Amino acid sequence: MNETGRTAAVDRAALLEVFLIEAQECLLAMKQALGELQARPQDEGQVQVLFLMARTIAGSAPSLGLQGAAELAHALQDVVQRVREHSLPVTDVLIALLRRSVDRLREVLPLMGP
Repeated sequence: MNETGRTAAVDRAALLEVFLIEAQECLLAMKQALGELQARPQDEGQVQVLFLMARTIAGSAPSLGLQGAAELAHALQDVVQRVREHSLPVTDVLIALLRRSVDRLREVLPLMGP
């Protein structure tokens, strides 16, 4: 491998490491927001947190070759957008679905650590 190839590999590895740290923080924020939203279904601030965290992952994952994670995050973002638009109500069923989606996103991301 030439010098340029090694640099690109190191750069990608560094970018992936930063992304995975950020993704882990996003997933934690989403879990917390879902707990808050279940207690207060009208809390638009928590809906905004969910939307922004899904958008962060959806926007960054494709550039690192994590297409599956990007697609799932985009689908999650689309559902939350409907909640933001008040075309989809916050119910226990929706919260359960969003929790399963966040859990699945955690599974498809090659997160560091346990």
